[in-house]
Amino acid sequence: MLTPVEEIKARLDIADVVQGYIKLQRAGANFKATCPFHAEKTPSFFVSPERQTWHCFGCNIGGDMFSFVERIEGVEFKDALRLLARRAGVTLTPPTPEAKKSSEAKTRIAEANELSCQFFETQLARSRQGNAAKVYLKSRGVNEETIRTFRIGFAPYTPDGLTSFLRTRGYLENEMVSAGLAIADKGYGIKDRFRGRIMFPISDRAGRVLGFSGRIFGRQEQEYDPKYLNTSQTPLFDKSRVLFGLAQATPHIRPKNTVILVEGQMDCVLSHQVGVANTVATSGTALTSFQLRLLKRLADTLVMAFDADSAGEAAARRGVDLALQEGFMVKAVAIDAGKDPADFIRQDPDLWKKRVEEPMPVILFFLDRLISHNDVSTAEGKRLVGKEILPLVAQISNAIERGHLVSEIARRLHVREETIWEELSRLVKEKKHTAPSRVTPENAPIISSRREKLEVRLLATLLLVPQAPEEVNSFEFSHGALQELAAALQQNRGNVPEHLGLVFEPVLFLAEELKSGEIDAAQELLTCLRELNALVVRERLETLTTELEDAEHAGDIARIEKLGLEVQEHSRKLGNILGKNLKSVA
Repeated sequence: MLTPVEEIKARLDIADVVQGYIKLQRAGANFKATCPFHAEKTPSFFVSPERQTWHCFGCNIGGDMFSFVERIEGVEFKDALRLLARRAGVTLTPPTPEAKKSSEAKTRIAEANELSCQFFETQLARSRQGNAAKVYLKSRGVNEETIRTFRIGFAPYTPDGLTSFLRTRGYLENEMVSAGLAIADKGYGIKDRFRGRIMFPISDRAGRVLGFSGRIFGRQEQEYDPKYLNTSQTPLFDKSRVLFGLAQATPHIRPKNTVILVEGQMDCVLSHQVGVANTVATSGTALTSFQLRLLKRLADTLVMAFDADSAGEAAARRGVDLALQEGFMVKAVAIDAGKDPADFIRQDPDLWKKRVEEPMPVILFFLDRLISHNDVSTAEGKRLVGKEILPLVAQISNAIERGHLVSEIARRLHVREETIWEELSRLVKEKKHTAPSRVTPENAPIISSRREKLEVRLLATLLLVPQAPEEVNSFEFSHGALQELAAALQQNRGNVPEHLGLVFEPVLFLAEELKSGEIDAAQELLTCLRELNALVVRERLETLTTELEDAEHAGDIARIEKLGLEVQEHSRKLGNILGKNLKSVA
């Protein structure tokens, strides 16, 4: 009889499971992708349908479909098991008492969130206090269908509205506090965390309510702070790892390969309402790498909406920096000065749709803002703008895109393009980000000789061992690109430069093949290195022998003696290599 794990594996294919999170490309018998667990430009993440495994040669991690779901969902094995069992239609056997207790605690929080969401929805729809919230939502242009789609609700002003309701459903005070729905109050016990607020549930991609964001409205906006109040940190809710509207937006993001990012919930729901349904919101918090990686699994282009104020904020700039580092093509949509983004969308939905369909490169957007705040007729104004904008340009890897940006910056600052290139080059060198020549089909090494094949095998084994022996550092590869790749793999195997992608790919394929075989990678590396060193010496001996024969025919005694000594030296070197045990791999 099959175990639940075996039955799930029999019913599901790992490629289908992984494809549900990231975009896969066919690579022979396998699939490849950029790794969802670290920033990279050259794909080093492989899925093998034959072995039903995945492996990232950058992170040097891998496993089966369960370990993938654990890592990408940020859950423990039992939760991954439950997710995949549900997908496969497999009934699970009862968990251990300890696991059951932990799982039940999380389930209680999730159920409390769901009950609270229903409570808030009912309060908005039927209570007298909720009527004021409905009037406010209507004044902001939110219709009934959008309220239902996003499950928008209302938290009453009374301090125990929700907590009293949850008590009737059997929840204890400590459970309500643990779920982030109540706060302790000396002399009162506990009271509702959210009071007098319009409630926006924040869900995961499956629609499970993780937490809430409550917005004050009406006259309270001038009297209370903060405008938005989020659920406190819980086992289910971490504001740095969630995005509002993701469940509703996911089906619309993938077909467009583009995600629209706005700041607040009102901006997001109104964007969906007017037909731009690939929109999510950060809920007013700073954008994080985790959120960006979540989105990178769904799309390559990120369109960020900025109003006149946010464009100048350091937080907005940091968000752009992070997005560029994660490999997004980042574009921007401008919100007219003096307008709230949500009101802008409501008042002119056609203009909003036009702008998100034709966004501008985010760097040019920032350039326009910087020019409007600096006198670029002066040398100092030009310098200040360049100081802010060129570090962003330096992160653009595409040569055509970078060239276009340099031309635009030069034109708008009224300086020569050469001047911009010089300053950009200086900046790149200072940050040690100089991009070497790209390996193209025309200049890529042709892997045909025994030496070249051994060199590729050596590089493949480098990916499979934690640390290479010192001898690898001193080995001279036959091609500069292979030499550079060897250095990159040893220094930072998780971020191989994009320009080496063409030469890195056969190395990855071979590493995947070796990994599936019954070999000792550490010993294989030493064997390759020994054979290569011997091969190099043999090649040199062949050359010396030919030169020695020519010298003998010419009767050049001095050259004969010199070449004879070199032949002896290389013969001893070859003997040492063949009889030498290289230092073992750590």
